[in-house]
Amino acid sequence: MITPHCSIHKYHSPMPLLYEEHHIQPLGMGGKDVAVNKVWVCVQGHYNIHELLGDLLRSGTMRRGGGRAERACANQGFAAWVAAGKPGRPVYGAVEAAR
Repeated sequence: MITPHCSIHKYHSPMPLLYEEHHIQPLGMGGKDVAVNKVWVCVQGHYNIHELLGDLLRSGTMRRGGGRAERACANQGFAAWVAAGKPGRPVYGAVEAAR
């Protein structure tokens, strides 16, 4: 088994105790559960990416905050969702305006 590492924050001190699998294009947004759509991230990075995705879905822009890699991952997922025709049912609050 490959030991996961955080794809978002390359260096941690102290090292995270937990890592999570993040779907770049979330499953609820029509993303596939395949290796090319997954990255390992720390818990905080995962939370931040989804907060930024929620911003994109609600308003089309991201609030201030999040690191460069977190913002890039959120943008990548959002762009994949738009390119796929906005499938699925995102669960980020009031997103009907984005659809």
